Amino acid sequence: MDPTISSPILLSWLGDGVVDCVGGEDEVLDLWPVCGTGIFQRFSENDQQQCKDVYICKFGPKTTIPSQLLCDGVDTCGNENKVCQRLLSEVVTKAVGVGTWNKFIGYCLPGLESLEFLTQGKCIHFSYSVFRESTILGITQETQVSAPKMSCQYTFGEIFLLLACSGLCSEQCPISKSPPKIDSCPHQFKRKIFTIADEKQLTFVTRKEDSFGQEIFQCRNNKCLPFEKVCNLINDCGDGSDEEKCSNHFKCKQSADEQGNIGGQLLPLYKVCDSVPDCADLSDECNERCGKRILQGLHLKIGAFLLGFLAIGLNLWTIGTVGSDLRTASNQAFLNNRLLVATISLGDTLTGIYLLGIAVYDTLKGDRYCENQNYWLASKQCDLLGTVSTMGSVLSLVSMTSLSLLRVRGVTGGIRSPNTEVKFKLPIAMSLVIILISVSFAIFPVIFIKEFEDVFGNGQVWDSDLKFFVGRNGKAAHWEVIESYYGRIKGDQLAKEPWDKITLLIKGMYTSDYGNLDGLNSLVGFYGNEGVCLFKFFVLPQDPQFTFSLIYQILTVMCLATICTCYMVIEGASRRSLAELNMNNDLQNNPVLQERLKQQQKTQRKVTLIIVTDLICWLPILVTSFCHMTELVDATPYYGIFSVIVLPINSVLNPLLYSNHIYDSIEKVTGWLEKQFDSLASLLTMSWSPMIIEGQQPENIEM
Repeated sequence: MDPTISSPILLSWLGDGVVDCVGGEDEVLDLWPVCGTGIFQRFSENDQQQCKDVYICKFGPKTTIPSQLLCDGVDTCGNENKVCQRLLSEVVTKAVGVGTWNKFIGYCLPGLESLEFLTQGKCIHFSYSVFRESTILGITQETQVSAPKMSCQYTFGEIFLLLACSGLCSEQCPISKSPPKIDSCPHQFKRKIFTIADEKQLTFVTRKEDSFGQEIFQCRNNKCLPFEKVCNLINDCGDGSDEEKCSNHFKCKQSADEQGNIGGQLLPLYKVCDSVPDCADLSDECNERCGKRILQGLHLKIGAFLLGFLAIGLNLWTIGTVGSDLRTASNQAFLNNRLLVATISLGDTLTGIYLLGIAVYDTLKGDRYCENQNYWLASKQCDLLGTVSTMGSVLSLVSMTSLSLLRVRGVTGGIRSPNTEVKFKLPIAMSLVIILISVSFAIFPVIFIKEFEDVFGNGQVWDSDLKFFVGRNGKAAHWEVIESYYGRIKGDQLAKEPWDKITLLIKGMYTSDYGNLDGLNSLVGFYGNEGVCLFKFFVLPQDPQFTFSLIYQILTVMCLATICTCYMVIEGASRRSLAELNMNNDLQNNPVLQERLKQQQKTQRKVTLIIVTDLICWLPILVTSFCHMTELVDATPYYGIFSVIVLPINSVLNPLLYSNHIYDSIEKVTGWLEKQFDSLASLLTMSWSPMIIEGQQPENIEM
């Protein structure tokens, strides 16, 4: 060998007692960078700044392996495939053999009499030879195959090869047309029988019971595999050549090494875009075919911006007008009313802020949300938006309930002292109590998540560098991994263990010299259930958040029932008052009574609108939540439309209903439009009247 030529060697060759380099430097250990300490010391391709903690092997010849070799289907370490079992795709890779030269696939296997009607005209029988374009001395028989008419893209291993290489489907045959050379597959077959192919090339065959065969796949690195290990979603060759020409898999983005060889995760096609992430980088759910944004669709984004701006603008205007009204308050009932209206507007303003926050984040980072959704769901920003949204909803709902009770008390004669001294302390204290209740309810799941992690937690997410978990995972998934690795720990023992202890056990599967696992995990909070960071309305009885969510929804139903009952009482009082006014014979000549009649009619319209809008806002959510709870529908995909369209309806309409200033302004605008329309109609009538008086019929007008 030319000593001036440098050639790379495997790290495992360093210090193995065999001189591989010309100068013997592979056995001078001080020359090579190392990582780790003690029994976990290992050679590194780079300097110590590139060292990372690695997975500790409990069985097998190796003590450690890097994270990128985990969960690839190849048991490099001795037991990691057992730990990764829940992430690996189980597929059928071998046809059923009957005798030496007969292969049967699927329902074409003889003996399936109950499926005989399915096989009529659907099973194809043919002869198969691996290298049918070559004549190999010693091989006198071909494999007889019985296979159904089926798509190859959902078959694997030997079944895929038999179908694809026989031309039964459009997929390309991944096997080379040339037989392996005589020096192929070194150290793999102890009893090679050498022969000749096409009378010009030396090759070999292997004994197949009482005959000879050559059903092997030759890797690019000269390694050979049986057919069932080709196109089986596992890089068995080591260089990816057994999978690179297969069309039956999806390659995760992080599945190629620095040389471009296929490795890492390969998924069957039916696992792509199925709403369940399987790739560590989520690329199976975030690609050209499918993706995910916080606000799925342009209509939701426009709705979020529009309703957000309207909710903030209208409610801030209402709060401003309430401030001016308080300075001129002449009685206690008016003061109580206006302060509660301001509290309602404050809650609706928070809802508008939430909408704008979601819309802005989706606009700025929505294109990358799909692959970064785990970080968003576990982020403080998501917790903050969820808290603001819940605080706004509770504040508005409780304030509307309190206002309804005060108004019905006034209608039924509870407040009849317009000339008494106006006191600010009681209504201000009432508003502060409502605000305190709303803030406490909204922030409780965030502050006390450590103390009640099994109630408010939505699982844990890990960085993609840790291969055992994809997406959000609950304790059950962690128990499975821990039990598979440690063996002595049972999952039911961890049921009451905190997340901190579970995290320590997971990190205990790795060395702890460099701390690169620190910060890789995050607990997903109560509001991290979906990308819109909304209160978790849609729960199942087995969900940890079921009790808390159910309490909120029961309180919501009670508030809605109270509001509707109160306004029905007000509606009844308004109708009785209208009837009394209409029975008054002096109504036409009494302006005071006429004005009172208008006010009663106005009150009646507003009461009807208040009841209708409350039901439009909350009834769909409660009904959908019940259907989800009883598993009639999966309502999870509807979080977006409920958070952006349904829930915020009241936040925009409440200022119109509870603020006389805005309501009167709208009435003035509509009144002006009615006058303009009436003027136009009168003008058109006058223009036609001469023709009608003279008895002439207008042209082109049907009488």
